[in-house]
Amino acid sequence: MTENLHGSSWLLRLIIFLAINGAYVNVWDCTFAQITPDSTLPNNSTVKLEGNTRIIEGGTQAGSNLFHSFEQFSVAGGTQAYFNNAIEIQNIISRVTGASASMIDGVIKANGSANLFFLNPNGIIFGPNAQLDIKGSFLASTANRLKFADGAVFSAFPPQSTPLLTVSVPIGLQFQGTAAGIRVEGSDLEVQPGKTLALVGGDLTLQGGERGALEQPNLAALGGRIELASVAGVGEVSLNQKDNDWVLGYASVNNFGDIRLEDGAYVDVSGAGGGDVQIRSSNLVLTGSSLIYADTQGTEPGGEVLVHTTKAVTLTEDSRITADVLPEATGAGGNVTIETGQLSIQGDRSIIRAGTLGKGRGGNLTVRASEFVELAETTTGGLLTETQGAGNAGNLTIDTKRLSVRDGAQVSTSTQAEGQGGNLSVTASDSVELIGTDSGLFTLTLGAGNAGNLTIDTKRLSVRNGALVSTATIGKGQGGNLFVIGRDLVELQGTGISPTDGEQVRSLLTTQTTNVGNAGDLRIITGQLIVGNGAQISTTSRRQGKAGEIEVHASDILTLPMRKRRGFQRH
Repeated sequence: MTENLHGSSWLLRLIIFLAINGAYVNVWDCTFAQITPDSTLPNNSTVKLEGNTRIIEGGTQAGSNLFHSFEQFSVAGGTQAYFNNAIEIQNIISRVTGASASMIDGVIKANGSANLFFLNPNGIIFGPNAQLDIKGSFLASTANRLKFADGAVFSAFPPQSTPLLTVSVPIGLQFQGTAAGIRVEGSDLEVQPGKTLALVGGDLTLQGGERGALEQPNLAALGGRIELASVAGVGEVSLNQKDNDWVLGYASVNNFGDIRLEDGAYVDVSGAGGGDVQIRSSNLVLTGSSLIYADTQGTEPGGEVLVHTTKAVTLTEDSRITADVLPEATGAGGNVTIETGQLSIQGDRSIIRAGTLGKGRGGNLTVRASEFVELAETTTGGLLTETQGAGNAGNLTIDTKRLSVRDGAQVSTSTQAEGQGGNLSVTASDSVELIGTDSGLFTLTLGAGNAGNLTIDTKRLSVRNGALVSTATIGKGQGGNLFVIGRDLVELQGTGISPTDGEQVRSLLTTQTTNVGNAGDLRIITGQLIVGNGAQISTTSRRQGKAGEIEVHASDILTLPMRKRRGFQRH
C-alpha cells in the first residue's frame, strides 16, 4: 500500500493542513483516492474503475452545463479522474458535499473544450503529481456556492437536496463564512494556451518543493490568465467570461486572507503575448526564489500583472515578478501594477521588473503603496524598467507615503541599446530616504537611446552614506533631466565605502555624461537645502558631451558645494 504515499513529510503536512482548516478526514481514505458520488442530483454521478482510471459519468445536464455532486473526491498519485462528458458540454460544474478535503495527486481529465469548476468548501490540496488534462479553463475554489446569471445557485455546503440546475453561465463564487485553504505542493497544473487557471479560497500556499524555480511551472496558462485569490470571510467573487478567459472581480469582498509562494514556487503566463496574472489577498509573500513570469515571446502584446493586497507585498531570497519582452519578440510588453499598503523587497536579486530585450516596447511598472515602499540588501535587484534592445523601456512610477532604499538596493530605468529609457517618477507624501553605497534612484543610458527623466516630489529627501540620485549617459544618447521637489528639506550627507574597491564614495545628486551624449539639467525646489560631510550636487562631463544646467530654489541653504565642470569622476 505504501506505493501511493509520497513520504511522511507530505502526509504530515496534509494532517496539519486539515487540522488548521477544521476538517475531519480519514487520512488513509483521502490518500488512496476516494471519488464517491452523493445522491442529491436528479441524475446522479456514477464512477467506475478501469485500471488506474476512475471514469466519471452521469450527472445532470442542463443545456451546455453538466452538474456533478460527490460525497468525497480525491485522486491518488499514479491514477486519474476522467470526466467522460459529452463533447457539447461547455461547463462541468462539480461540488463536494461531504466533510473531507480533496487531495488531488493524480490527473484530472475531461473531454472536448469544457471548462471545469471544482468546489470543495473543506479544502483542496494539490500534491506533487497533480496534473490537468483539459482543453478548457480550470477553476478550483473553497467557496460554498456557485451563482448563475439567472439567480440560481449550486451549493456545496449545506448541500441542496434538490438543487435548481440551470442552463445559465456561472457569474459568481459565494463565500458564507471562513473559507478553507488551498495548497499546491510542487504540482504541475497547466491549462491550454489562452485559457484561465484560477485558485480561489481561504489562505493559499504554493510550494515549489523539489521541482525548483528552473523546472516546470507549478501553475501555467501560457498566454492565458492565472487568478489567485484568498477570501477571508463572507463575500462574492464575480466571474466574467471574456473570450477564452474568465476574469474575476472582487468588489464584493471585504476581507482577504494570505497568499504565500515559497521554496521556488513558479507561476507562468508567458506566451506569444504575455498573459495576465491577478492576485488578490491581504498579504502576498514570495520567498525562496519564487517566480511570477508574464513574458512576451512573440508578436502579440503582453497582458497585465496586477497584484492588489490590503496589507503588504513582500519579496525575499531571489524572488521575482517580471513582465519582459524576450529577444526576437516584437509584441509590446505587459504592465506590472502593485497596489498595497506596504511593499518590501529584500535579499540579493529580489526584483520586480518590466523590461524588453527585443523590438517590442517594454511595459510600465507602477507601485501604489499607501504606507511605504522599502528596498534593502538586494544588490542586483529592486524595482526597474529597462531595455536591452530596439524597443523603448516603460516608465516606472512610485506613489507612496514613504520610500526607503538602502544597502545596495536600486530603483531605476535604463537603456543599453537604441531604445529609449523610461521616465522614473517618485511621489512620496512624507519622505524619500536613500542610504548606502550603490543605493539610489537612477535613469541611465549605455547606448544610443536617450535616458529617461527622473522626478522626485516629496516632503523630505535624504541622501546619505554614499547613496546616489542620478541621471546619466555613458553612451551616445542624451542623459535625462533631474527635477527634485523637497517641500521641507533636501539633505545630502556623508560618504560611503565602495564594496568593489574600498574607495570612498560621495553621496550625490547629479546629472552626468561620460561619453558624447549631453548630461541633463538639474533643478531643485525646497524649503531647506543641506549639503555636507563630503556630499555633493553636480552636473558633470568627462568627454565631448556637455554638462547640464543647475537651478536651485531654496529658502534656506546651509552648505552648497555645487560643481559644473568637465573631468569630474566619482570613485
